[in-house]
Amino acid sequence: MKKLIYEFAETPGPTLPEVGGKGLSLIKMSQSGMAIPPGFVLTVAFFEPWLEVLRGDAIWGSLGAQPSDAELKAWCDGLKQRCESLALTPGQRDAITGPLHRFPKDALFAVRSSSPEEDLEGSSFAGGYETVLGVSHATLEQAIRRAFASCLDVRVAIYKRENRFDWRSPRIAVVVQQLVQMSERRGGVALGRIFGRLRLRALRELAGGGGYRYAAASATGPGLNPWDKTCWSGGSSSGPASAVGTGLIPFAIGSETMGSILTPSGYSGLSGLRPTYGRVSRSGAMALSWTMDKLGPMCLSAM
Repeated sequence: MKKLIYEFAETPGPTLPEVGGKGLSLIKMSQSGMAIPPGFVLTVAFFEPWLEVLRGDAIWGSLGAQPSDAELKAWCDGLKQRCESLALTPGQRDAITGPLHRFPKDALFAVRSSSPEEDLEGSSFAGGYETVLGVSHATLEQAIRRAFASCLDVRVAIYKRENRFDWRSPRIAVVVQQLVQMSERRGGVALGRIFGRLRLRALRELAGGGGYRYAAASATGPGLNPWDKTCWSGGSSSGPASAVGTGLIPFAIGSETMGSILTPSGYSGLSGLRPTYGRVSRSGAMALSWTMDKLGPMCLSAM
């Protein structure tokens, strides 16, 4: 019988096709003793009942063999709209009940899509999948539905088609992870280690002191663009742009003197905010130009 859920500390652990890249990474980190917030992963098998409903819908069979981008978008949008009426089955609710009872009633969660294809060699899904933060017990089902529906996003479908993945057979797992509570406000952040083939630790040392003529002027090599790994993610905030662009984290903080927030945001398809000088504290950040440096957020969308 296929497992519907894996808790982070559960042994033996799952495989990549069962829980996707994010889910497998979090489980491995937890099992190795790393101090990460607890959680669980809803497996690909967990969502089979919902996919069966979608396959039986008229929209599913309405797409031709060689659809245009416009036709594919209409198909994806129609299926995503159909997802709004999906509800957890009794079996799905039973699977969630046990792990969910281990968390306080006022706990908040990060709910993140975890694709079985996202950690395969040569793949880079560039933030096509969904992350929902600040999720309560009461809004968990809605967040799970939203994360599931992102496997039907037209960006994901087009990327899969162009890279010869089976885009007509969407698969997704979903991570539910407790947020770390802030002391002053009701909110939280999901903690996780950034690593991988995109050189997410890359940056332009000394705010571009090595020069910008070549992307590889970084001591660790260029940060790879999440949309095309043959290209640069921009700088000097290269690593944050790659990490946010791939959907590994929902946002990051960039630093800018003349373009180091806006350039990587533009290169990597993100929304970046360069605040007016002095509007945001630079406490703890090394200065390049005391009268020009700014800190600002980088995220997938300003919406």
